[in-house]
Amino acid sequence: MLTGYIGSVTFLRAVAKVHKALRAANPNLRYVCDPVLGDEGKLYVPTELVEVYRLELVPLAAVLTPNQFEAEALTGRSIAGLEDALAACLDLHALGPDTVLLTSLDLPTQADASVDASGGDANGDASGGGGGLGVITMLATIRAPVDSERAAAGGLEAWVLSIPRQEGSYTGTGDLTAALLLAHLDEAAEAAEAAEEAEEAAGAEAAGAARLPTAMAKVAATVAAVIRRTREANGPGDRQAGGELRLVQSKREIEAPDTAGFAPVRVDHATLSRAQALHQDPKTGSIPGGAPALVTPSCWKE
Repeated sequence: MLTGYIGSVTFLRAVAKVHKALRAANPNLRYVCDPVLGDEGKLYVPTELVEVYRLELVPLAAVLTPNQFEAEALTGRSIAGLEDALAACLDLHALGPDTVLLTSLDLPTQADASVDASGGDANGDASGGGGGLGVITMLATIRAPVDSERAAAGGLEAWVLSIPRQEGSYTGTGDLTAALLLAHLDEAAEAAEAAEEAEEAAGAEAAGAARLPTAMAKVAATVAAVIRRTREANGPGDRQAGGELRLVQSKREIEAPDTAGFAPVRVDHATLSRAQALHQDPKTGSIPGGAPALVTPSCWKE
């Protein structure tokens, strides 16, 4: 089940009822929620939808795909760096979802100890370089198995991916990201199940561990390719005109994304531990061990 833009409280609550009915018929139903609220400091929807999402929809979701502004709105936490973003993910996990993908973060460039040394850096070398326009950062987190070595740092595993920013502003990239994530996570789950059925324990474990970063790489590569094709066809677009994505023309890239140059990097234990401390600190926008405080992020515009 996948939802995107919803413009009214009534519709949101209807979605919750549909989810309940579908879950009763299929207990294995996974709900991917793209909480479309706004971007660049402005809400697209009535303010009251933020709380309805936070308290009624997000707890139903298995997978959540907010952008930076939406994560800030849902958690009451301003995101100024990677540790803030991870703390926001922990806030969101506390509400229910097992997997969170922050689809687009505008973070300071930093090549410090935020990622494992074995995985490269988070500045763009692993994802093709940022060029003169800089990069957009994607952050994916998943609850770690209880017996995993990562469980001590808030029970979280996390990967970052820096994507070269392309010129122009294009309509529908968030919708495309959520849909692709659903498809590729499902594809990876099927691979893990196939390995289990073949009694290949090592293969199943490896497939499970790689599921999220593999999907993340495919999503990022596809969105970048679609934007590139759209830009080449239309010239730089904006949200008012000329920015509709050329999806049909990008069929080949969608079916078989080229992930060369898109390598998610695992976040290290020390950074996760610092993010856990932020998550537990009531002064930074969350309630220890519970739901996020209802705080208006400083980035909100009038």
